[in-house]
Amino acid sequence: MISLLKNIVEVVEFVPDYILFALETVANAFFAAVESLFEFVTSLIPLPMVPAPPSFIANINWFFPIGPVIAVMTPIVAAYVSFLAIRWAYKYAGQL
Repeated sequence: MISLLKNIVEVVEFVPDYILFALETVANAFFAAVESLFEFVTSLIPLPMVPAPPSFIANINWFFPIGPVIAVMTPIVAAYVSFLAIRWAYKYAGQL
């Protein structure tokens, strides 16, 4: 009988945790519904037809792939421009 009462007390003690878990589940369900709505709306947008590049450009891309070069160079150029901006800011702040 005592163990039954202890179990009841433990359940009553954890009621706030159960309520928080239920609120968290409702919030997660809401965000999942919003994500599903966005996914559905974006699936309704028609994709544009992209023409194939001319054959000489395709041959150049086969020997010298432009996409990976751009993917590598973009962060390098961004870091260099950031470096120049920070260097200019330090120079300007030092002249005050």
